[in-house]
Amino acid sequence: MGEINLFVQAILQLSIFISITYIVINLRPLSKGMITNISTKDKLFFNLIIIVIIVVGTYLFKGYNIGLHYLAILLMGRIFGSPYGLINGVIMAILSYYLKANLYPLGLESVLLGIVIDKYHIIGLDNIESKLKRLVISLLLATVLIFQDNFILSLFLNTILFWSILSVIDVHQRRIKFICNKERELNDINLTCNSLSGLHDINKKLSSKFTLEDTYEALIEIACQKLNVKVGGLLAQSEEEDSYLDLKSLKGLDKDLYREYWKRVKIKKGEEYFGYHLTEGDIVIINSLVKDNHSDTKLFVEDGFNSMLLAPIFVEGELAAIIFFLDQQESFFNNFHKVAIRTVVEQSPLAIEKAEFFEKMERNMAGLSTLQRTSNTINSTLNLDKVIDLTVDVVLGTMGVSMAGLFLLDKHDEKLKLVSSIGVPTNKETKKLIKLAEKTASSLIESNSVLITDKVSEDIKNQFETLNLISAVCIPLKVRDNMLGAITAAQLDFPRNFKEADKSFLTTLANQIAIAIENATMYKQMEDLATRDGLTKLYNHSYFQDALREEIAEAKGSNSDLSLMMMDIDNFKEFNDTYGHQVGDRVLKCLARLLEEEARELDIVARYGGEEFAIILPKTGGASVLAIGERLNDLVRNMIVEYDNLRLKVTISIGAACYQAGLSQKELISAADTALYQAKRRGKDQTCLAEYE
Repeated sequence: MGEINLFVQAILQLSIFISITYIVINLRPLSKGMITNISTKDKLFFNLIIIVIIVVGTYLFKGYNIGLHYLAILLMGRIFGSPYGLINGVIMAILSYYLKANLYPLGLESVLLGIVIDKYHIIGLDNIESKLKRLVISLLLATVLIFQDNFILSLFLNTILFWSILSVIDVHQRRIKFICNKERELNDINLTCNSLSGLHDINKKLSSKFTLEDTYEALIEIACQKLNVKVGGLLAQSEEEDSYLDLKSLKGLDKDLYREYWKRVKIKKGEEYFGYHLTEGDIVIINSLVKDNHSDTKLFVEDGFNSMLLAPIFVEGELAAIIFFLDQQESFFNNFHKVAIRTVVEQSPLAIEKAEFFEKMERNMAGLSTLQRTSNTINSTLNLDKVIDLTVDVVLGTMGVSMAGLFLLDKHDEKLKLVSSIGVPTNKETKKLIKLAEKTASSLIESNSVLITDKVSEDIKNQFETLNLISAVCIPLKVRDNMLGAITAAQLDFPRNFKEADKSFLTTLANQIAIAIENATMYKQMEDLATRDGLTKLYNHSYFQDALREEIAEAKGSNSDLSLMMMDIDNFKEFNDTYGHQVGDRVLKCLARLLEEEARELDIVARYGGEEFAIILPKTGGASVLAIGERLNDLVRNMIVEYDNLRLKVTISIGAACYQAGLSQKELISAADTALYQAKRRGKDQTCLAEYE
């Protein structure tokens, strides 16, 4: 009777084991792990998942004591190989001891199972026919558990159990390998076709790239397409150290790995690269990075890559670059990949030479034309915004740097403010970068000195995680004794290599920029006096009339929408009588600021007269202008005006009118005024839209 129960329990155990095994090996990441070398991090993650499942399963089925922890050892040891069987054996030994479900003292049987299953992958057994190999391992595993009641029957049943599990895994593994091999055969055919037909495509793509950076990116993109691989990179001469090759382009990695590789992949120049002597025309395939075990490929192995293809690019007999490709599968690359990549390599030297020549020519042209451009800026425009934008553009083009910015001193608080920039990266470190530039500029202005360097201090570089600051420029802008601000610039990843001539030129350039900014600033101040209201700093009545005339003409010509809002502070005379004109002036200023902040760039906000304001709204129709008016009513209603110990509130009435064909400027203003009076009659603090008969 006991033997029958043991047999029934074995059948139940076998069914559950095979079901769990089938589910686990069909998980996509684990199926991939059976034919490729996935990363250690992924292996540990899946180990943890399996352990959690086994703990829960053992708890649920503890009454049957079916030994699910044995299955965890077999699965992880068989799928991932040594030492994951032993690792799980130790963990399961601790678990079985804790649950008092161990067969031997301290759960020793789990450790022994782990050691045996690890031997599945040893070289000595690789030459044995697969069925016999499974039987040998199954017998060894069953022998570990032999010291039980009915040990002969237990040996027989456990051998069948373990042989069944290993058979399911092996069959699944062969099926996956068969599918992958067929896919590779198809890819090999595609590679051959692409290499024969893709020469025109390569030349077309490369001919549109002018800078070295763009050329490197294009080479890797084209090569990855031709080889049908995801991960590829290019190494070329380091800008920081002459004796090293740096990573210049990388494709196919997530952001974290991308940043890590960019920081760490640096190859010393010499006779060998990645352990191989590379000569012109060579293409090297490394079938197993793990077995190759070279220090330069250690980082790739850590991230689960196991095969590599290397192709050097020579220009005029000198090594100019190395392109490389990675895959997680062992022995992934073959002669078909060599044929495909050779087409790209043969076209690369000409593309690189062209990009180098173009960049050199571009720098020379920039140097010759900069002073002329700066002079033209001074003489051709007195618009301050245009001068500011042109200044940053000139700085970037002249210095050949990654980014540039212009800081101007605010006359109200004597603090520097960034008014324009180009090339500043938009990420979590943007504010930190701008703050550093502002602090540096303030210090240089105070000491009346300049900063032009190719070696940013390590203290500053270490403040950033993603930005590799190398070169920096900061020059105060001063006209006579009047300090205006500073121009700043920086180069990332490699030095700008400033010469003495550059430093002299940049100082002269800064002087011309300072003159242009001062002239434009003075002109703007004079223009503001003529067009701005003295109290609110909004456009005055005269400017409003001219602007409205131009917008009506634009609306007529383009057949576009145009709206006008007229607004008036409710009960403002009583307000002035109660609190005085100084408080009334504060209200006018606060309302002006609110209207200016809420207006779009294309809107024109003006003080029409007294407590009346006007807003011209181009490209705005009736429904929109009504919604805008109601929003302004809400904002003003909640606005608090503080004066000494007073905290006051006001409301406004708004009249809006939409331009219609045939209306004159006077009629449009009259329509908005009529709507304003209608809002007053209806109880104030609201917006009314003019209706035409």
